[in-house]
Amino acid sequence: MMKTRLNSGLLLSALALVMTFAMASFAQMVGGYKAIATDDENAISAAEFAVDAQSEKANKEYQLGEIVKAERQVVQGSNYRLCMEISEGGEESFFVQAVVYVNLQNESKLTSWVNSNCGGGGGATTGKTPEGYKPTDKNNAGVGLAADFAVKTQSNNTKTPITLTEILKAEDREPKLGARDFRLCLSVTADGKPLVAQALVSMDQYSNLKMTLWEKSMCGNSRADGGNGSITEGFKPDTGYKAVEIDDAGADLAAQNAIIQQAKKTKAKITFGEMIKVEDKEPRLGARDFRLCMSVVNNGKPGRAEALISVDQYSNYKLTSWADKKCGESADGFTTVSNDDAGIGLAADFAVKQHSKDTKIPHKLASIIKGENKGMFAMTYRVCMNVSEDGETRVIQAVVSMDQYSNMKLVSWTHSNCGK
Repeated sequence: MMKTRLNSGLLLSALALVMTFAMASFAQMVGGYKAIATDDENAISAAEFAVDAQSEKANKEYQLGEIVKAERQVVQGSNYRLCMEISEGGEESFFVQAVVYVNLQNESKLTSWVNSNCGGGGGATTGKTPEGYKPTDKNNAGVGLAADFAVKTQSNNTKTPITLTEILKAEDREPKLGARDFRLCLSVTADGKPLVAQALVSMDQYSNLKMTLWEKSMCGNSRADGGNGSITEGFKPDTGYKAVEIDDAGADLAAQNAIIQQAKKTKAKITFGEMIKVEDKEPRLGARDFRLCMSVVNNGKPGRAEALISVDQYSNYKLTSWADKKCGESADGFTTVSNDDAGIGLAADFAVKQHSKDTKIPHKLASIIKGENKGMFAMTYRVCMNVSEDGETRVIQAVVSMDQYSNMKLVSWTHSNCGK
């Protein structure tokens, strides 16, 4: 019987070919970590997933502040290694390095979460932010000057009208001979569009200001505030919210649950005042996501709070954010108030009466669509209302001022689409 013998050279060549193919395939599947942008959409998604997963695992409420560094490793899917600034319940922030694996089916898994000094400024528990910055009072006069200067400078540099809406967060280095270095997180309106920006402004001992940086940032991400005053959803825009009626029944229940959960979490006595503004995302199978601006009394101190609270189809409520802050204001300083507010009613009646007198045409107030005010002693009211005029109902926006002696003046009366 004959035996077939393989040529040894041919066998070695075949084996080498197989090994080369295998190594090439492995090289395509596995690589080292490479830096990616911190505002990369996949990095942001991975960071948010990591925070949610660790919050659930540890039974805590972690908030994502800022992605300091992001890296990606290509495997059979991707590993995202993230250095993140994290806070818990409004306490001082700390840094975490997390690894999130995302498979080819786009399913995510948190594979690592460790306290780290990857942020470069203070380790896991010091609460210091990178480069030696420390939180400072955002109502400080120097902070206000720096914020106004940054907005004005950027407006001039870009030839774009920019207005400051709110200082979300302020940080400062140690003062040196009267000089200060501010890092500011600002909510602004640029050319009519809202955005959040981070600005670096230095001030020397002679109060000369200089802006060294202006850039879009995640500093305003609502998950970052932990109750410290951040509002909108930064550079992963909080899209999808739409204004709904203040007296929406679902919003009222959501507000009650938000207050109950926040009071339980903070061990504070919180009572509801009135609803100032209600927004909701499109309902999904009976689920709703509310963003509520409310007046509240927190341990005897009156103020306002903005809460993000979701409700699923089984009526389970989850409070995801609570910020004690001045909410409900528009870019020009007006605050939405209840349509039943006494001042709004007086302003609407006065506006209709005064305009009828001025035009010699009778007008009749049909309904108030939206009421806003600003001021403290002297007030300005802006009212969007349905008014009967020449037998037709029209939408009118009127602005009425009232001095400290309750004397009223009709400032403007315009046909408007403010009801949309």
